[in-house]
Amino acid sequence: TVETIVPAPHVRDFVREVTEAIERAEEQEDIVGVRALLSQVRGRIKAFIDGSTVDADDNISLITDNQADAATLGIGIAASVSRGMGTTGAIAGAGSAAVNEIDNQIESYILNASGGLKHVKSSAGGISLSATDNGDVVGVAGTVAVAVGVGTGTGATVAIAAGVSVVLNDIGADSGSSIRSYIDGSTVESAGPISLSSVSNVHVIGVGVAGSVSVAAGTGPGLSGAF
Repeated sequence: TVETIVPAPHVRDFVREVTEAIERAEEQEDIVGVRALLSQVRGRIKAFIDGSTVDADDNISLITDNQADAATLGIGIAASVSRGMGTTGAIAGAGSAAVNEIDNQIESYILNASGGLKHVKSSAGGISLSATDNGDVVGVAGTVAVAVGVGTGTGATVAIAAGVSVVLNDIGADSGSSIRSYIDGSTVESAGPISLSSVSNVHVIGVGVAGSVSVAAGTGPGLSGAF
């Protein structure tokens, strides 16, 4: 039974931020913008007791479990074909990038439950706090560049193709990424065990593939390069 609940300032701030994010999402016409706003909200996952009195005759459990996956795909394709009587050249360049930016705060905690009548108590059970991150982060980027030069005269024929793929999984570079369970500034009593657990089961995968093909054909001098 929860006898008193006192909204803490940071709780009110969090509710206000969520409300504002939803309002901004409703104004977005681009689905990418909506996803970006929702990802900011999703990155903060908390189960907590703050500034309250809790009396229970069974176990008290605060469980935070993030199962959201982040995945991006980048594709780049370029082709160039040139044919001429004199000097002939074909150049093709392509690039792709897949970027994941992850800043998750996953927390379970008891805070400011002390002083006066404030406390957290389980008279017949235990108290457990757990924070777990089970999300996967996957980035895949693929690039193909093709250049074909065909010379029908005596001039030089040149074909150059270049492909580049970049995968970046950026974890905690902005506001930081954390998984925490803690008890701070609180009076906690239980008949059973008190346990705190923080676990990360995140799999981070990055795959970058780049391919390039160049063909130079002619009766004169020829140069072909693929990078």
